[in-house]
Amino acid sequence: MASRSKSEQFAQSSKSLKEMMIVRSRINRHSIRLTLFIVVITLLQCAAVKREDFRTCAQTSFCRRNRAYADQISDNNLISPYIATRESLKLDGGILSGEIVNTLTLIKFTFTLDLLEGNMARLRVNEKNPIAKRYSQTSKYVLVGEPKTTKHYRIFDTEDDPLVMNIAFGDDEQNELLVYCSPFRIEFYRQDKAVVVLNERGLLNYEHLREKAAKPQPPLVDQSGEGDNTEDVKSGSPILVQSPESIAMDITFSGVEHVYGIPEHATSFSLKETRGGDDAYTEPYRLYNLDVFEYELDNAMALYGSIPFMIAHHSDSTAAVLWLNGAETWIDVVKSKSKDSKVSIL
Repeated sequence: MASRSKSEQFAQSSKSLKEMMIVRSRINRHSIRLTLFIVVITLLQCAAVKREDFRTCAQTSFCRRNRAYADQISDNNLISPYIATRESLKLDGGILSGEIVNTLTLIKFTFTLDLLEGNMARLRVNEKNPIAKRYSQTSKYVLVGEPKTTKHYRIFDTEDDPLVMNIAFGDDEQNELLVYCSPFRIEFYRQDKAVVVLNERGLLNYEHLREKAAKPQPPLVDQSGEGDNTEDVKSGSPILVQSPESIAMDITFSGVEHVYGIPEHATSFSLKETRGGDDAYTEPYRLYNLDVFEYELDNAMALYGSIPFMIAHHSDSTAAVLWLNGAETWIDVVKSKSKDSKVSIL
């Protein structure tokens, strides 16, 4: 009886084991099917980006205007209309100040160029007599503290060209900047090598505030607001703006093939070109905070955050630019055969 009982128990155990294996096999098959189903659904969701919900440069009036302005300047070899008046330039306490005039509109601007500790400089430009005050509090929410100006600087004699100011600054005075008056341009050097140039291509475009009924700015590009004082959005009411009030500038990173930064975008580490070139994008990089659920890979579309910080590496130094502006921003990247990466910030 005991022997037969053990046999029966063994048979029963074997049967139970087979049933467990069959059930487990079925579960595994269902798990594989479920996994495949989830993967397929995920792929379908990733491919289901609603492009119509995301604004393009052509649908954004200030981006469209500034790209057209850049094309007119570049295609016709025009000279930037912004000129700094040499007699207005003053250097005091590590801060260079001066006045800029747009020779097309005769609108005047003021600028300050702070020579900072840590091998940095800070440029700020504003209208001299604006009809309204622009928002300028971004730095209070971004910077840990107000940057300190350096006490180490000196001016070099430029009698051979009175329209240029040459300043060396920093503890070792290895930083040098050249301020050109006509047209307005700033070149930054490190150990006698150019690293960053502002307005090298003459694409600086500061749209001054104006009354709605004011006459449009003379050509290059009509900046009258294209009929109204609004920026179109895909949902909700249009955004009312005071008047055309965008700011654009070209920035050249000299002697480098690659530039990095301006997150957040689902793109390559080395930023691709946006105005022609191998595997280039057709849209500029958009900086605008969005709660994006679906997005495309290898695309310049905006994602969750926007950090207007771009960096480039040289063999013996690093250069970077922080575009400290809280407004929506579009950035074109162009690379030249001379290994200069040129950036247009709109």
